[in-house]
Amino acid sequence: MPKMICTKCQVGFRPEKNGVFVAEMFEDNQKIYAVWHADLWKCPVCGIEVVAGFGNNPIKEHYQGDLESMIAKIKEKGGTVIYDRESAMRKREFNEHFEKEWRKFIHYENQRA
Repeated sequence: MPKMICTKCQVGFRPEKNGVFVAEMFEDNQKIYAVWHADLWKCPVCGIEVVAGFGNNPIKEHYQGDLESMIAKIKEKGGTVIYDRESAMRKREFNEHFEKEWRKFIHYENQRA
């Protein structure tokens, strides 16, 4: 596990809770894509939290069954669930970047013709 430092406080993160569950969402943020096992870390000074130490593979993926029920059971048993909703943002950023680069390419090709 790499060492993690809080850039604001300049101290190392400390383990807050081992064995949290991360629900990675589909791009539309409506359904769960995969469930991961990871650890929750916290800065002892400012309290910012980071999830790290993911397993090599998800515990379960969308095609393997009802992930919403799995998450509900984890919560019923007192487990910690954290949602990863960044996929939609990454896709939007990629699409915007791709469109910008594509326009540059088309402009360049038109200049060459």
